[in-house]
Amino acid sequence: MSERTPYSKGSVRLTALLAVIGFLLSAPVTSHAAGLQVGDDAVAFTGVDILGNAVDIAPLIGKQVIVLKFGSIYCSSCVKSISDLADLQKKHRADNLSVIGINLDIYGVFRVKRFYRGYRELVNYPVLIDEGLNISRTYGVATLPSIVIINKEGKIVRTMIGYQESELGPIMEYARNLVLEKSTSELAGILPEQKRPLEVLFPTNFTKTQQDSLYVVGKVQKTGTRMELTLNGGSRQELVTERPMFYFRTPVSLGSNFIQVSYTAQDGNKISQGLVLFRDPKIGKGFEVPFPMYHFHVEENEALCTECHELTPPRSSDQNFMMITQMCIQCHEELSQKNYVHGPITVGGCAPCHDFASQPERYELFSTGADLCYGCHEEKKKEFARDYIHGPVAAGVCSICHSPHASNEKFQLRQPQGQMCLLCHQQVKESTFLPTQHSPFQEGKCTGCHNPHASDTPNFFLHEDGDDLCRLCHDEISMESHRHPVGVVPVFTFPGIKLTEEGETTCRSCHSPHASEAEFLLPKEGCSACHSY
Repeated sequence: MSERTPYSKGSVRLTALLAVIGFLLSAPVTSHAAGLQVGDDAVAFTGVDILGNAVDIAPLIGKQVIVLKFGSIYCSSCVKSISDLADLQKKHRADNLSVIGINLDIYGVFRVKRFYRGYRELVNYPVLIDEGLNISRTYGVATLPSIVIINKEGKIVRTMIGYQESELGPIMEYARNLVLEKSTSELAGILPEQKRPLEVLFPTNFTKTQQDSLYVVGKVQKTGTRMELTLNGGSRQELVTERPMFYFRTPVSLGSNFIQVSYTAQDGNKISQGLVLFRDPKIGKGFEVPFPMYHFHVEENEALCTECHELTPPRSSDQNFMMITQMCIQCHEELSQKNYVHGPITVGGCAPCHDFASQPERYELFSTGADLCYGCHEEKKKEFARDYIHGPVAAGVCSICHSPHASNEKFQLRQPQGQMCLLCHQQVKESTFLPTQHSPFQEGKCTGCHNPHASDTPNFFLHEDGDDLCRLCHDEISMESHRHPVGVVPVFTFPGIKLTEEGETTCRSCHSPHASEAEFLLPKEGCSACHSY
């Protein structure tokens, strides 16, 4: 059987979308092992701020105090500090002190610009998008928010890692006194060495994952601390620590995720840390996200957990696959709490897909994408060998739609069928608000008309072409009861009318396949769209 390219006819439109995504993801990432530290010389960078103005800090280094603020629009602590930074800049001439905001929401540029438009009367300093995360990596930014202060000699003299509400005022005061060229001892009294009352251990900041949920693990100083996790500035979880550690299980969305962990100390001081994690849809070769892959199961990470948890399963050579699975489910308990569980988990354990002997990252997949799925689902490979192939299938990424582990939806869909389709097909979403809806569309049964994998028909992967599709549900009697003829060249037309290549009418000439503002799925004007009375 000949190989089929991911860019076959059926995926032309998706290919165009992937080209855009590829452009967005192609920004190179410069690796800077540990990043700059206090005492190091500042490194110059250039960029374009959200207003389109060029920014270059090279002429500023060694001549004035520079305050670099790294943040995200989803980080509540980052947003709170905007007014303090604006006030700091307002009180100093541009040749004495410069505040520069560096935003890390690199996959939501339009949303960032819209957000800052709401602060246009307040923000008096440039805000750059850190494309490729080159600036943050260079400066060793490990969490958000972070502030880096550079003195007039071009040296990094102070950093604020994470957020402690009580430290924001002193760090602004520290910058002001640098402008006044106060002595080292005077400066040390303003801002003592920062303690780390909160530390997020996993996942690693600025990494990517293909999991749809994972654990966020970290340390605090006391048991009984009420912790809060916020995802993308929206959904929240709370817990009270039973030991000086915490762990949350959180879902992650496709694309960029900002995860913020916080608590309020007894003195009212708000303490938080944030991290950026990208969920990679694994669209295909050439569209990789420029973050390193996050792996928890490596020796260094597991060593922090083995005091309480057994992380070494029985040897797979013992063929005791179910015992292995039970050990995995101790942490991955969500796999046993779904309505539909992937067959290998229930009958053969995790070992059919995961290599328990892989090193240094344990439990790596034996192969990736559809190649792994075809190991069991060989019959699907033949089924998909058609002329028109749905983009995710052509690219070999079954897991965009299907959970490889478990789901509450049939066929392990990640969401109910209709919602699943709308994740990509946003242009159709507008039709869900129209008053008259086609029954399959209203019920979210897209596969009533469309094959989700592949089709021999050229338009939209339909089960049948033209009016033959309608006849799958609408019998000949109901079709013949229509007074309007089909298969003829119309005398009257209206803009946007759907006709065959021969210019003849079809069911779609009068009826929308999804929804309409008019009765019977007719155009808004009804019959008068063509016929005037």
